[in-house]
Amino acid sequence: MQDNTYLVTNSTALSEPIKKKRKIWKSILTATAVGTLLNFSHISFYLTVFLANIPFLSVLAEIFQAMLHLCPIALFISAITLVKLQKSHQNIIASVDGHNIVTSVFPGAGYIPERGFSMSEFKNAHLISFKNNYRFRSSNLISGYYNNMLFKYSDILIDRRSSTGRRHKMHVLVFSGYLIKIHSESLYGTDRVLFTNDTFHTEKYRTKNQTGYPEFDKNFTVYANDPSSIYSVVTPQRLQYIDELRNLGGIVYVCYDGLNRDLYIAISGPSFIEGPSCNDDAMQQVTLKAVNRLKSIQYHIDALI
Repeated sequence: MQDNTYLVTNSTALSEPIKKKRKIWKSILTATAVGTLLNFSHISFYLTVFLANIPFLSVLAEIFQAMLHLCPIALFISAITLVKLQKSHQNIIASVDGHNIVTSVFPGAGYIPERGFSMSEFKNAHLISFKNNYRFRSSNLISGYYNNMLFKYSDILIDRRSSTGRRHKMHVLVFSGYLIKIHSESLYGTDRVLFTNDTFHTEKYRTKNQTGYPEFDKNFTVYANDPSSIYSVVTPQRLQYIDELRNLGGIVYVCYDGLNRDLYIAISGPSFIEGPSCNDDAMQQVTLKAVNRLKSIQYHIDALI
């Protein structure tokens, strides 16, 4: 495993422009909501006082007096509007923050938070035996180049529907983490080779094998229909790196697809950006974790290809 000492430890420069935008938008939204409520209350009050002194307009005075009682409702509506606007603003901030973070590590890379791997793309990785009652979701799609190799990253969430009775259904988590796909012309082989410490959800039709390294084989199972293809990718350094990936999340899948010259890495863990925050310290922590996640993509490529 590569030394992590050069990971980013200070993300102030990345977040500074975003902090200013966040404060400005927060002030505008708050001022709009408060101003709308105050204007509504003042206009209703003065119209009530004014119209009450005009006999034939006294009916209107009663109407505006009734409107004064609607102030709590107006406040409630303003609060809902403010929350919706703030949520929309946070989504924009997440997109801007995410794009800035991604391009700071991978210049020219693309980031689309609402998109991810399609289900067919995930199935092509042959990591998990996908069943009919499984539900697949993916987001935070990142694509770019590193050392002239194309990579794609996306957060992944898979759960399955489980019936607990006639009317009750629940969703049981299968996998929550992220998937990285790297295409490299240096990869070759005649079969897919999967290393994983997940013994429950992997594709059962594959042949189980061993690497010949007892310490590694205690924690991981190797799946490949052609045992000779295993030795085309196995090196002590790679096995050590794969074994240490367990420290990042717990469940690990590393699949060499020599047929298509692709490498798939899936690791359980939190999402790329766990959620935007108006708190500067919290946002700085989110930024730091996201940058370190991106740095890990570089480590994976350097160590496993």
